[in-house]
Amino acid sequence: MNAKRRGSDPRDPCLFVGCGNIPTGRKPYCIEHLDRIPGAADLMREVERREAEIARAALGQWRHIDTAGSVAEEILDLLRAEGPLRVTTILSKIVFDVDGEEQRRTLVLGYCRALGLAVEAGRDDRGHRFEVVSPPVQERRAS
Repeated sequence: MNAKRRGSDPRDPCLFVGCGNIPTGRKPYCIEHLDRIPGAADLMREVERREAEIARAALGQWRHIDTAGSVAEEILDLLRAEGPLRVTTILSKIVFDVDGEEQRRTLVLGYCRALGLAVEAGRDDRGHRFEVVSPPVQERRAS
């Protein structure tokens, strides 16, 4: 009648056989066994693919960038939604786990190159250089 539901007690141990860890937040698995949660393994594989894609791009291997990958898709989605953007704006809206502002800038420009996007250089009122990336030509005509 008063059956205890799994996860109702914050002290319930991890469901992984032989694990005695106590998960946080009434979750069924502890941090060491999160990959057992349905869908978590797929998400972890996608994160690994994204990190590998970014690592290749950060090394300047533009020809090996997956133009159908998650990073390329994010850049294109952002440009479709907002129109032409400065590279610095793209950097502020998409997370790249790469050290250094110049390296992240080079990374975005590499994706733009691989995707065949138009990049125009300019200077602001103070003489600082910037680049503006435009959506693909076919999509600009449709707008």
